Amino acid sequence: MADPGCSPPSPSPTAGRRLLPGGPFARFWAGHTSSNLADGVMLTALPLLAVTITTDPVAVAGLTVVWYLPWLLFGFHVGALVDRIDQRVAMVTVNAVRAGCLGALSIFTLLGVRSIWLLYVAMFVAMTCEVVYDTAGRTVLPRIVARPELRRANSRLEGGRIVTEGVLGGPVASVLFAVAAAAPLVLNAGAYLVGAALVLAVPLARRPGAAARRSAQPSGQPSHRPSLTREAAAGLRFVWSDRVQRGMALSTVVATLAAGALNAILVLFVTQTLGVPIALYGVYMATSAIGGIIGAAICDRLTRRFGAARVLVTVHLTLGGVLAAAALVPNIYVGAIAVGFLGLAMTVINVVVISLLQVITPEPIMGRAMASRRTLAKAVGPLGALVGGALGRWGLELPILFAAVAVAAIPLVLRRTFHSAAERAASTTVDETEPG
Repeated sequence: MADPGCSPPSPSPTAGRRLLPGGPFARFWAGHTSSNLADGVMLTALPLLAVTITTDPVAVAGLTVVWYLPWLLFGFHVGALVDRIDQRVAMVTVNAVRAGCLGALSIFTLLGVRSIWLLYVAMFVAMTCEVVYDTAGRTVLPRIVARPELRRANSRLEGGRIVTEGVLGGPVASVLFAVAAAAPLVLNAGAYLVGAALVLAVPLARRPGAAARRSAQPSGQPSHRPSLTREAAAGLRFVWSDRVQRGMALSTVVATLAAGALNAILVLFVTQTLGVPIALYGVYMATSAIGGIIGAAICDRLTRRFGAARVLVTVHLTLGGVLAAAALVPNIYVGAIAVGFLGLAMTVINVVVISLLQVITPEPIMGRAMASRRTLAKAVGPLGALVGGALGRWGLELPILFAAVAVAAIPLVLRRTFHSAAERAASTTVDETEPG
């Protein structure tokens, strides 16, 4: 059963807003993209700094473990928190905290105070803030743009993320690190602050139902709200009890499991099986970013022409076939096509799924629902990596075949779910589309 406080989505107060240059969304996009650049720089700078402190592989790999921990520890509760508070203030606050954390680490680095434990703390604080920022950002977007515009908005956000975090972040961090170890950390702090300032300047539509919730509270009476744990559990129950929400969450979990298995051995497959020199690995994998940028550019047009459900089914099945071809025909050119299409497909899938969920999820529980799905997905990421590593011992093509089968199975099992989600979204947004 759905959370009792959640009524069906009402017409969005953002109806009529468009993605105009200089408008609210443009500022939100700029702030989001600045934060993505900071993320990309940090995810390269901290490992680089780690190898100047220790050569112990376990100690360096600890950064990846810490990267996962905040989602596993706080993901469900953050969703409940985001549903309670001003989401824009939450985004600004956590970006300021991240800026302070990375700024402090840059000072320690300049003073020669270096410790792997300091890096763990910095990564943990930054990623805890990321859990809040990402959940709040996905939840607040329907208050910035009209629901019919969500897919275009998500496409632009994803395109900006790919360029800054996936393409620019690593090289920029490496160049700055060669100048001074603290330099990328200083850029980190500055980019987070810029992102906070830009998001703070975004005007938001009133939260649907906010006035009704205020008026329902007797004047002068203290508010008796359930604990964050109970509200987080309500969000998880909402996702699990609704067939469409449950199916969409399952598709994300299976896709993440497949991605974990694939990523675990991809560097070995590309360098050992395909024979790509280690020095050119980054260049070879850049085809994934190119595919992602193309996916972000064409996603909205594809979905408008063919429908969200058909796009999801087709892209999942095609990706499964492409991955299978890469495993069975280990050729450097086939591999490049597979890596490029992987970036395109995952971008299209992410944008379409997120946009559908932002429309069909009631606003009062959106933060909890978003966080529940993301946390469940993050929980299976390490499991997928273990599966990929184990299969890789028998043959580096096996994890890729595993990923191919898992991805192709998603639309075969959940085809009706995709169509039901698209139908719900259409019935929700049809009254919001302006005439003409």
